[in-house]
Amino acid sequence: LSSEKYNRTEGFRPFIDAVHLGVTGAPRGHANFDRTKKNASEFFLEEFRQGFNTEWMKNKNIIMGSDRLHSVLSDQFVDGLMETFPWHDSRYYLKGSDNLVTVVVMYRSSRVEQIKSLWAASSDDDFSEWIRSLKSFDDLDSFRIAEKFHRKGAAIEVVDVDYIMKSKQNLSHYVICNVLHARCNHRGLVDGENAEPTVPLLATRGNSTDFEEAKLEDMSAALRDYECSFNFLRTSNRTMFHPESLKSQILQCNGSKGTDISRKSFNDNMRNIVGT
Repeated sequence: LSSEKYNRTEGFRPFIDAVHLGVTGAPRGHANFDRTKKNASEFFLEEFRQGFNTEWMKNKNIIMGSDRLHSVLSDQFVDGLMETFPWHDSRYYLKGSDNLVTVVVMYRSSRVEQIKSLWAASSDDDFSEWIRSLKSFDDLDSFRIAEKFHRKGAAIEVVDVDYIMKSKQNLSHYVICNVLHARCNHRGLVDGENAEPTVPLLATRGNSTDFEEAKLEDMSAALRDYECSFNFLRTSNRTMFHPESLKSQILQCNGSKGTDISRKSFNDNMRNIVGT
């Protein structure tokens, strides 16, 4: 972690890395942990914190995203991230609350297509070779991150990307109009913008794989059972679905309703289906 490692195209990645380093601390047995890394972490956190404060004082929203969240997620990380928001900065008196935070989950209702899309985006190997080489199936876990933020008081909005694709809408504008509630026109685009209602660009290598279709469906069913065990999706009045019919689709349980399925059990179930 160093200021030379990142540029503007990295977006919030250095911020996520800095929060992660800040909450994990020095590895056990390393009393003289690299102080340079610690200094860099503190530098980035302060830079982003001041940026958040500045925009918050202008009565603006803070919007962030990063593909790093899956790999660094923990309860400590969520705590560390939330503490960087302006209302937690003890140097100032800035109004706000963790209840103002909204987490947007980009969800593919076709679970088989999500599995194929992950394969297309991450490997040039045949599907069977790739799926059997995975050390975990955590990248398919859409709701564990959301659940951790939900416990801290954040609202959750689940957007079905497949619905957006089929209805030929613009994903970015859909979120801005329907989640952030910006002023939009009848085409579902932000007022004053000329963007066409294009679909999101998703990795694809076609529909065919060298894997048994029945096993793909079994994986999809195991994934749905795991997702159905997240009670906050069923009971929270601060969880919204786009479209609204997505809720009933996700919560069509096969015996797992209200049953806590751990991430380890989910991974074990998937490995049993995939085989060796």
